[in-house]
Amino acid sequence: MSMYSKAKTALVEYLEQVEQDGSTARCHLFGNGAVESFEVKLKNFYGVKHALCVDSATNGLMYLALAVGLKNTEIITTPLSYGATISGALWLNNKFHFTDIDNALNISPESVRKILQENPRIKAIYAVDFAGIPHDMQAIRQICNEFGVWYFADAAQSLGAEIKGLKASSLADAFVVSFSPGKTVFCGEGACILTDNTGLYKRLVTITQHPYRIKKDVGITASSELGLNGRINPLAAIVGNTTFDDCLQNLKRKQLECMKLYNTLDRFHSVTPFHFTKQHLFPSFFYLPVFVYDIKNFEQEFSLYSKEYNFANAAFELLPEQLKRIGRAKVIKSTNIPLKDMLTKQLILLHPINKLT
Repeated sequence: MSMYSKAKTALVEYLEQVEQDGSTARCHLFGNGAVESFEVKLKNFYGVKHALCVDSATNGLMYLALAVGLKNTEIITTPLSYGATISGALWLNNKFHFTDIDNALNISPESVRKILQENPRIKAIYAVDFAGIPHDMQAIRQICNEFGVWYFADAAQSLGAEIKGLKASSLADAFVVSFSPGKTVFCGEGACILTDNTGLYKRLVTITQHPYRIKKDVGITASSELGLNGRINPLAAIVGNTTFDDCLQNLKRKQLECMKLYNTLDRFHSVTPFHFTKQHLFPSFFYLPVFVYDIKNFEQEFSLYSKEYNFANAAFELLPEQLKRIGRAKVIKSTNIPLKDMLTKQLILLHPINKLT
């Protein structure tokens, strides 16, 4: 039986229970049932105290801003990310400072430190595990401790990734993983906020959950009928809870295949591959990034190996517009990867398909 066949069986059983007993339909309002089981799996996997499933990673990052009062203030983030990383905080009238990026295409700790020294109004850092590549969380953790700012991480694409033997983004004050299409665990939609900070967790529950769960998790006298509905759909939680272990096994196979592909790319004349093992990185490979000097030659070389690595219909995406805009605006002053090289090469993001997903 496939993992999604298991999920289908679990969904049918749940709906039949709802039909027979209306109280079953209210179970997730308390954070019980499949929601609780899914959160326990995630909490145990990351080794953190609290896991709170929500409607999306985009909103999860906004809920973090609301929970700690990030309004009309300043935040640091990386320019190389999807717009959803900052969209929620922008709605709260925050201003973002964009850093340089490091050799793993992630937020540069040296750049973070420099921006913090020059801008005392900054209250938080939003790091990102771009394309499922873990950012340097040990360096960022140290800097945030030193300057006393919040450290949040967009780990939407990196569930199952590791850096120096630690789970990606797990040293942040809180981080968010996603269950939307292409992610390690697919539930249709949904996300989870993970944290060791009990006070932060309770504020997040109060902001995003039904009063039933607020009373259960925060306290009998606590309530918020004016709170947002940030809950994960119970059907999505059932899918996630049922398929979680199988999804992680699939990820392990995908990671090994992708690392084999990078060994092959080392032999190409048209590319500069990323040496993840030398950096003690084990990405989740939402995308496989490659710097290409000559696209035509790359396509010819790559075609020789694409069938072997299940990339027959791989999607090529050129250098993101974010970097082009930053180059014109001269925001980046000193990059670990020189900006001129970034703009003269093409950054291609290979999208794993078929057996790798």
